[in-house]
Amino acid sequence: VGDLELNYEAMDFPANPEWFMFGYTAEPGTPSEERLTLLGSLAATTSTHHTQTTHDTQTTAQQQDH
Repeated sequence: VGDLELNYEAMDFPANPEWFMFGYTAEPGTPSEERLTLLGSLAATTSTHHTQTTHDTQTTAQQQDH
Protein backbone atom coordinates (compact mmCIF):
# COMPACT_ATOMS: atom_id res chain seq x y z
CA VAL A 1 0.00 0.00 0.00
CA GLY A 2 3.00 2.29 0.15
CA ASP A 3 4.63 4.22 2.94
CA LEU A 4 2.72 4.86 6.16
CA GLU A 5 3.25 7.57 8.75
CA LEU A 6 1.97 6.11 12.01
CA ASN A 7 1.75 7.03 15.66
CA TYR A 8 2.07 4.28 18.22
CA GLU A 9 1.44 3.64 21.87
CA ALA A 10 3.08 0.89 23.89
CA MET A 11 0.97 -0.64 26.64
CA ASP A 12 2.28 -3.03 29.25
CA PHE A 13 0.49 -5.78 31.12
CA PRO A 14 0.82 -5.31 34.89
CA ALA A 15 0.37 -9.04 35.50
CA ASN A 16 3.26 -9.84 33.15
CA PRO A 17 5.79 -7.00 32.81
CA GLU A 18 7.61 -8.79 29.97
CA TRP A 19 4.58 -8.47 27.66
CA PHE A 20 3.71 -5.38 25.64
CA MET A 21 1.00 -4.51 23.18
CA PHE A 22 1.51 -1.81 20.58
CA GLY A 23 -1.33 0.18 19.05
CA TYR A 24 -0.71 1.94 15.75
CA THR A 25 -2.84 4.78 14.39
CA ALA A 26 -2.70 7.22 11.50
CA GLU A 27 -3.79 10.85 11.59
CA PRO A 28 -7.42 11.19 10.46
CA GLY A 29 -7.91 12.31 6.88
CA THR A 30 -4.38 11.46 5.73
CA PRO A 31 -3.26 9.08 2.99
CA SER A 32 -1.76 6.94 5.77
CA GLU A 33 -5.20 6.54 7.36
CA GLU A 34 -6.64 5.45 4.02
CA ARG A 35 -3.82 2.95 3.46
CA LEU A 36 -4.05 1.58 6.99
CA THR A 37 -7.80 1.07 6.52
CA LEU A 38 -7.08 -0.79 3.28
CA LEU A 39 -4.59 -3.06 5.05
CA GLY A 40 -7.15 -3.75 7.77
CA SER A 41 -9.80 -4.67 5.23
CA LEU A 42 -7.40 -7.01 3.41
CA ALA A 43 -6.49 -8.73 6.68
CA ALA A 44 -10.16 -9.07 7.66
CA THR A 45 -11.04 -10.56 4.26
CA THR A 46 -8.18 -13.06 4.44
CA SER A 47 -9.07 -14.04 8.01
CA THR A 48 -12.76 -14.47 7.19
CA HIS A 49 -11.94 -16.62 4.15
CA HIS A 50 -9.60 -18.83 6.19
CA THR A 51 -12.19 -19.26 8.95
CA GLN A 52 -14.94 -20.15 6.45
CA THR A 53 -12.69 -22.68 4.67
CA THR A 54 -11.80 -24.33 7.98
CA HIS A 55 -15.48 -24.48 8.99
CA ASP A 56 -16.48 -25.96 5.61
CA THR A 57 -13.78 -28.63 5.88
CA GLN A 58 -14.85 -29.59 9.41
CA THR A 59 -18.53 -29.72 8.41
CA THR A 60 -17.76 -31.95 5.41
CA ALA A 61 -15.68 -34.30 7.56
CA GLN A 62 -18.46 -34.55 10.16
CA GLN A 63 -21.05 -35.29 7.48
CA GLN A 64 -18.90 -38.08 6.07
CA ASP A 65 -18.65 -39.69 9.52
CA HIS A 66 -22.44 -40.10 9.72
